[in-house]
Amino acid sequence: RAHIADYGWLDWTANGKSAGSEGLSKRIEAIEIRVVQKGGNAPGATGRPFIKK
Repeated sequence: RAHIADYGWLDWTANGKSAGSEGLSKRIEAIEIRVVQKGGNAPGATGRPFIKK
């Protein structure tokens, strides 16, 4: 998941899917990575890992 300026932490994503933002001119301030067992659940919500204007 990514922490975006003025938005905070976005939701989790996995396996090559996008995380962050596009078209908002906001920087990624941090990323958090967790390794989970194959087929396991994400460590949290997965509804909004990416924001696009």
